Amino acid sequence: MMADMVTVTGEWDWDRLRDLLPSTVLEYMAATPPPLACLGDDVPGWRWDEKRQFQVSLAYEDLMDVGERRRASIWNVCSLCHGGPEDIDHVLRFCKQACELWRCVLGQEVANSFDELPFDEWLHGNITGRLVIDIEREEWGM
Repeated sequence: MMADMVTVTGEWDWDRLRDLLPSTVLEYMAATPPPLACLGDDVPGWRWDEKRQFQVSLAYEDLMDVGERRRASIWNVCSLCHGGPEDIDHVLRFCKQACELWRCVLGQEVANSFDELPFDEWLHGNITGRLVIDIEREEWGM
């Protein structure tokens, strides 16, 4: 699992990776944030299917350039992480990039608690500066 290639501080374990991968792959990984625990286990998946399951028919459509349904659906997938539909909730809370930002700004425990609130409640709390975080029972605001 890719999570095994991350140090306790949440950074890529470069010493371990250098022994396993060529430099061209390491250069690509340097531009890619490490996996975050708040996103759950890293699981391989077929990015052209909503359930991330490989389908021969979709692979065939892609190869034959007749995949209209797939081409229409990729505009709804997050272009940063390919991990979910690019709706406002995903962009602000669940995208790997957003999770990384929240983790850096607020710490891992607080960032992990964000997915416990319904989106409208979370957004309103952030806009008004009155988001109460259960871990510390304090408001974090401007």
